[in-house]
Amino acid sequence: MVLNRAYRVPCYIGRCTCVVDCVVSDWALYSECSVPCGEGVAVRERRIIRNPDAGQAPCPTLLETGVCQLAPCPWCEYPNVDQKQ
Repeated sequence: MVLNRAYRVPCYIGRCTCVVDCVVSDWALYSECSVPCGEGVAVRERRIIRNPDAGQAPCPTLLETGVCQLAPCPWCEYPNVDQKQ
């Protein structure tokens, strides 16, 4: 048995005994809400640390969105625009 120095994976002369799946980071914190009030969207991301070996399943999603609920938006009262002067 020889140790493959590049990946530190035990190999038998010319034939590795294991493959590596995709490795991703933990989720980052959610971004700020997309709106200052009411219902909006927040996003969080993670990154690929190591791509999967050939033949392995692809990496999972790297972007996630969620709904954020903030205080209700204030309503402004406008004069009746159809009112004749």
